[in-house]
Amino acid sequence: MIEWKVWFFKPENQSIFLKTYAPDFTCRALEPQYVLIYGRDAEFRPAESPHTDSAYMRAKRNFMVRDNEHFYTFDSLKPVAEARDYGTLTRSVRGWNLKALPPTFTTHPMMRDLFAAIARPEAALAKVPLIDDVRRAYVAERWAHWRTQTRRDRQGEITVTAMGGEGE
Repeated sequence: MIEWKVWFFKPENQSIFLKTYAPDFTCRALEPQYVLIYGRDAEFRPAESPHTDSAYMRAKRNFMVRDNEHFYTFDSLKPVAEARDYGTLTRSVRGWNLKALPPTFTTHPMMRDLFAAIARPEAALAKVPLIDDVRRAYVAERWAHWRTQTRRDRQGEITVTAMGGEGE
């Protein structure tokens, strides 16, 4: 984490990061957050810890955390409902690339920026486990629908839609 903090400390590196990964937000301040996921929660419970003084180990870890750092154990990670629609994106000189989607992914109007940035999700959908071809085709069709709506809206043809998911 220290290496990343030193790198982001330089304003020119922050500028490079914003231009590369968030070109629409280069006018905003960047405040990096650093996350370390390490160990198991049992290490800090007296009855389960392999350490002779688990309270000392927890205090030691808590004192290690600095500004904008967050420490978690692997077993403290839990699913978050909103993550059902998170995708994994990368950025290249040609723009954004959709790498992965969860099997729970749904389309809705709140994702207009994603639909505007990614024309076709089929390559990423082909890699999604736990969904069949019918669902893949459905998500691709709805993606195309919302992409078209987004383009119309941004050209001045405002379309009124209900908020929330599409009831998949």
